[in-house]
Amino acid sequence: MLPTDPVRRRRVGLALVGVLVLVVVVALVGVTLGRGGDDDAGGGSAAPSPTDTGTPLEDVDTTTLTVAREPFCEAVEPASVLRALALTTEDTDRVDAVAWENGQKTALEPGLRDVAHEHGCSWQGPGGVRARAWVFAPPTTVAEARALRSSTTGTEGCSPAAGAPAYGTPTVAADCQDGPRREQVLAGLFGDAWLTCTLAAPRSGDEAPTREELAARASTWCAAVAGAASSG
Repeated sequence: MLPTDPVRRRRVGLALVGVLVLVVVVALVGVTLGRGGDDDAGGGSAAPSPTDTGTPLEDVDTTTLTVAREPFCEAVEPASVLRALALTTEDTDRVDAVAWENGQKTALEPGLRDVAHEHGCSWQGPGGVRARAWVFAPPTTVAEARALRSSTTGTEGCSPAAGAPAYGTPTVAADCQDGPRREQVLAGLFGDAWLTCTLAAPRSGDEAPTREELAARASTWCAAVAGAASSG
């Protein structure tokens, strides 16, 4: 089991932070990784260059950022998504992208549909790597944030990610294992917005990243998410 999130369970009806949110009908304007035109997410560069490794969280002071509790997926740079998934522009048509918004009736898992109280998005590549991010629509208090921090690192299969930089305040970073999958979870309070960012990948296989490699990619991915979701 991946991290239990009591606040999300109360608001969304789902206890597992790591469950893939499947949207039955979603208008993915700006969320897909197209090759050009107005539908590209964020309107930025289509892919990272071989020398562009992105900006790691260590170089970003996230404690000064303010995140708006509203949709942000269109602002996520396509290059940051491809970098997180370890893909190039040649793979963009093979990326599955979904998004969901506050108040949308959503298939949270097989057999369970509920109304989401968050804004979020997910991208999954052909190799099974999955990058996700979401922000709660209702405001989160400091007390709730501390409860979320405790529940994340206290979940079976998860342990604190030692040495991880702050991701808002209070903040939490966890390394989670669920069967064949490993997931890096970074979350924190930005003003009154609880922002969560995850990067998951297979634990075995020729292209499976090491724990250190996945953590490094999660660092740059979550820095990009914080920048996209930040209003300050």
